[in-house]
Amino acid sequence: MTTTHSSFSRMSPTLISLAVCMVAATAHAAPVIQTPGTPFEMNGAWYTYQGTSTLTYSATKVGNDGLGGIVNTVIAPATYNTVTHANTAAITEMVVDQAAGTLIAKTMGGMHQEAVRNGLMTGGFLDVSNLYFDSTKNQLIADVHGVGKVAGDQGYKSMAFFDVRSTQGLVASIPGAGTYKATLSGLYLTNGAMDYITKSLGLGGLAASITKGTDFGVVTSSFTVSKALAPAVPEASTYAMMGLGLFGLAFMRRQRKA
Repeated sequence: MTTTHSSFSRMSPTLISLAVCMVAATAHAAPVIQTPGTPFEMNGAWYTYQGTSTLTYSATKVGNDGLGGIVNTVIAPATYNTVTHANTAAITEMVVDQAAGTLIAKTMGGMHQEAVRNGLMTGGFLDVSNLYFDSTKNQLIADVHGVGKVAGDQGYKSMAFFDVRSTQGLVASIPGAGTYKATLSGLYLTNGAMDYITKSLGLGGLAASITKGTDFGVVTSSFTVSKALAPAVPEASTYAMMGLGLFGLAFMRRQRKA
C-alpha cells in the first residue's frame, strides 16, 4: 500500500470493475456481451453471474475535496454513501471473447464534478464513468468528459485513467462456479488523465501537484458465478414451421398485389 496524499479534486470513477481472463473451450468470431442472469459458456459449461464493485475514498482526500470547493453528484445507476465515502455500482455487462480467452466485467455510472473558481482552480466540470480494469496493463480505463471555464470543452474520450500499483485476489482467471473477489489499490492518475483533469477543472499549480501525487483509494470487486442450464435450441420442426409461416405471408402479399 502506498501513502495517501491530500487531493483538491476527487475523480470519482463509480464504474470500477475488474477484467478477468478465462480459457475458452470453443472460439467465436466476435466478443459476446452478456448481462446479469444471462447464461454464458465457459470451458464447455454454462454459467450466470451477479456482482458489484466499490471504490472507497480516504477521509483525507474527501476532506480536501471540500477544501478545494469540489461539488460531487453521482451519475446513476451508481450510488454514493456519504458516510463511508464508498462509490458502488452493480456489474451490468460481461464482454466474453472466447477467441481471445478473455472476459471483461463492467459496471455503469460515475460521478459528475463541479469545480468553482477560487485561488486553487479556475473552475469547470468533469464526468468520469464506465471504468473497467485492464489486467494486461494494470490500468483502469474510463470514459470522460470535461469542460473547463478557461480551457473549454475537452471532448468525450475513453482513456487509461488510473495506474493500479497493487492487486490482490482474482484478477486473471475464473476456474468455474464460485464467489470471487479482487482488490485494486494504489490508484494514481496517468499522465493523460492528469492533463485532461487539469484542463477540465482548471487546476492551478498547487492543486495539480497535489492531485498528481494522490492515491485515490481502494477498489473492491465481488461477483458470483453460478452454474446454469444451456439455452434451449429450437427443434428442426420449429424452424420448419417458421419457414412455412414466412412463405405464407409472402404468398398472401403476392395475391393481394395481383
